[in-house]
Amino acid sequence: MRAKHPRPSLYGSPPGVDVAIVVPNGYFLSLEDLWWVRVLDKEGKNEASQRCRRLMQRALQAVHECFDQNRSFDVTMDDGRKITGCRRVVRLRED
Repeated sequence: MRAKHPRPSLYGSPPGVDVAIVVPNGYFLSLEDLWWVRVLDKEGKNEASQRCRRLMQRALQAVHECFDQNRSFDVTMDDGRKITGCRRVVRLRED
């Protein structure tokens, strides 16, 4: 059984992924209501809330595409460094 499904070493490099989904610096993805974030309003009607909602929708769409295409993926924040080790980079923008 182990020969068919070997585990990667904890001490080696992480296995590469097919797709890196990159969110803008300062954002994070959450499936929960983020009304508690200072800049967002509880009703989700201000511009910051709408921008965050659109970003989340695009991120979930990218995740669903990876699932539909059976591709491995990771989500990361754009901190300005070059992203390597993946076949495709999907950069999400604020708008």
